This record gives sequence, structure tokens and C-alpha cells, in this order.
Amino acid sequence: MSNRLTRTTLKINSRPIKVIQFGSGNFLRGFADYMIDIMNDLTSFNGNVRIIQSVSSSDNAINRQDGLYHVLVKGLSKGETVSEIRLITCVEGTLQANNDFEGFVTLASLPTVEFVISNTTESGITYIDEPFREDSISTTFPGKLTRLLWERFNKKLKGIIVIPCELIERNGDMLREVVLKYASSWLLSDDFKQWIRDENIFCNTLVDRIVPGFSSTVGEEVKERTGYKDNAAVMVEPYSFLAIQAPDFVRALFPAEVANLPVKFVEDISNYRLRKVRILNGAHTAMMAYSYLRGFRTVREALHDKDIERFVTALIDEEIIPTLPQPVDELKSFSVEVMDRLKNPFLDHQLSSIALNSIDKFNVRLLPTLLEYFKRTGKTPPRIAQALAALIVFYRGQYHEQSIPIQDNQAVKEIFQNAWQAGIESSLPELLANKTLWRGNNLNLLVDFKESVQKGIVALLNREGITNNA
Repeated sequence: MSNRLTRTTLKINSRPIKVIQFGSGNFLRGFADYMIDIMNDLTSFNGNVRIIQSVSSSDNAINRQDGLYHVLVKGLSKGETVSEIRLITCVEGTLQANNDFEGFVTLASLPTVEFVISNTTESGITYIDEPFREDSISTTFPGKLTRLLWERFNKKLKGIIVIPCELIERNGDMLREVVLKYASSWLLSDDFKQWIRDENIFCNTLVDRIVPGFSSTVGEEVKERTGYKDNAAVMVEPYSFLAIQAPDFVRALFPAEVANLPVKFVEDISNYRLRKVRILNGAHTAMMAYSYLRGFRTVREALHDKDIERFVTALIDEEIIPTLPQPVDELKSFSVEVMDRLKNPFLDHQLSSIALNSIDKFNVRLLPTLLEYFKRTGKTPPRIAQALAALIVFYRGQYHEQSIPIQDNQAVKEIFQNAWQAGIESSLPELLANKTLWRGNNLNLLVDFKESVQKGIVALLNREGITNNA
């Protein structure tokens, strides 16, 4: 019989809420909250986290466990096996924002709050034209953040430091721009907009840690090692990195470096971001659809397939690295480390979690490489073309009588559904010309790209193997 995780039975000390977190997913709980928990132990930070959830759930394991959960760190670090477990005590549970407006206002109005941390995927920092409502909040993360700031402004509270973890270039700058757009469209005061600019810090960041979804094996290992049944446990790899572009005073308020955590406060995160998003995340997105269609369900399983391993290695070495401005030796060293991380024998990183909002991910992680490669060579990068072909087949929603759950917004799903219903061969030029999908780009203008994508689609529909020839 296992013990139950509660703050009463474990006698957890109380702390003020310093962090409001948008997103209750595995990544933030195994990355940001893990770091905050260590800072509470090793520094004077002394702050807890309250998580805001946009989607209500009848089975909220985090709240049932009083916000307590374990992080299981497993993998290889410098050739040595790492296997550590930590009970996270800094999370005080979740608040269902859409169902508890009064609770949201109360949380927003806490004078102890200093930080907002978010991870709402690449499509989360977006503006939707919607009215300001006195007794409810926006459907989007930036809209909710605008309302949170509005409540603090009206109560004459201090501004906050926003640390967005979305993998978007200039994520802090972009988030501030969207918040200001909401403030303008809602006809909120000019004084409020100036307060947003002057009294709140929106940091640009780069985050890096592989955090797969919860699995029964994680829960079983936690129970065996701790004696507690934990339905919110998170497994992570040993590697972790956070770069924050912020004024110097933020370093003292967020003392991660004092705790020897892998956090760097830098003047410019662009090179860190570029190599991580293009190499690690680009490899993830490029392999996802094809691997899933082949019947694999985790990154580790897929990379034990020699064809997929060769495909990913060649993609990085021959298509991604030649388009990046950093020294080749540094990029190759980073790529070797990336491949070791992707093959971590202890992590079951679900391909389905990588599949979330895949079109946005393709645009952020692979489209820049595609365009730069073509600019430099005048040729189509064959493996990126194959990756897109697999993604188009994936977005059909079925593959040889196998149902595929598509996790994307309805407008994107309908574009692909309509293309398949009309006949993908005849619809492909229109699909590749859709500037809404491809961030203003007509991919038909890239020589031989349409033909390469079409060839990849036909091969997949005929169940042919992936091609590793350039």
C-alpha cells in the first residue's frame, strides 16, 4: 500500500506565492518549477508557484496531491548514468481560470507575486479580437496576462517580471507587443499602457530540456523508490539550460546562478536559441510524422531504427548545420550531444507530444532552414522536403486504416482535410502556396520542392521506406 502525497502528512512549510505560471504541462513542472524548488532550498528565494490552467479537468492529479509531485532525473551525463528523484514542494496547485474568475482576480492581486512564467506552445502567444468583459477573462494567454496586469495596475501594485518559455524568437518582446495590442483594443488607459512598458519586464528566453509525458512506468518507479503513489510525476533528462535576456537586477531576484543551476543571464540569446531550435527541435519535428507513420511512438524507439537515425543525422549534418552562422566545430559538438540526448535509454519522449501544433513547429524549427538552404544552394533540402511530405500525410488523420489524432487548431486541420478530400496530388500546389500556413511564403517558388514533397507523399502512401539519398 502506498502513502498519499499531501502537505499535511509531509508537513511542508508554507511560502508566499511569488510565481504565477500559465501552463500545467510536464515541461514547466520538470524545468522551471524544478529550478524554483532548488532555489527555495539553496537561496533566499522563498517563493511558491500557483498554476493557471485554461482547460478544466475532472481528474486534476496536481490538486489532489496538494501540488506535490516528484521529478525523476534519468539519463546519461558525461558518460555516467544519472538516476535521481526529487519531491517538488513549491507548487501550490492549479486554478481553473475560465471557471473561477474571482479566484483569478484574487491571485492577480497578491502583492507577493514577482514573476509570471509561461509555456503555451509556439501558437500560444497570439491575439484574438475579442471584447473586454468585466466578469470573465480572455480565451488567450496574452489576453489573460493583460487582465492580470490590469488588476495589478488598478490596485497600485508593483509590476512583474515575465519569463516566457515558448520557443519563439524574441518571445518576451512579442508577448509584450500582444499584451499592448489587447490593452489598445480594449480601450484601456494610456497610463496603463505606459505602466506596462515602464514597470514590467518581459524577458527574452531560450529553454532546453527534454521532458516527456507521464507514463505508468514513471509512476511505478516513483512508488517503488519513495513509497508514494504519484499520478503527477515527471521524468526529465539530466541536461537542462535556460538563457535569460534581462536587466541585471533580475539576476538577484531570480538567484538560479547562486544555486548552481544551468541558467545564464546574457545580453543576447540569439545564438543559443538558433542552434537549439534549429538542431534539437528541428530534428524532433522532422522525424515526428514519419516515425509515427512507421508505427513508432517514442523518440528513443524511432532512433533505434537505422533508417530514421541516418535520416536525422544527415538532416543535421548536411542541411541544418550548413545554414547556421556559428563555427562548424561548435555546432557539430552540440549535434553529437543532441543525438545522445535523443537516444536517452531512460526517456520515453512521446511523439504525440511533439506532434502538438506541428505546423507552427515546422514554421519555427524547419522553415528557416529550408529557406536559407535554398538561398545558399539554389536547391531543395531533400530531407526537409521528406519531413513535410510525412507531415502532410500525418495531417490526413489516418494512414492505412490507422487513425491519427491531430492536435492543432481547427482552421489548420480543415485546410489539410479539404486538400485530401479534393485529392492531394491536385491540391498540393495550392497547399504549398497557402501563405497563411507558411508565414507568408509560397513554397512552390522553391525549385523542385513541390516535386520532392509529392514524391515523398507517394512513397509514404505506397509504404515505401524513407530515402536517405541527397
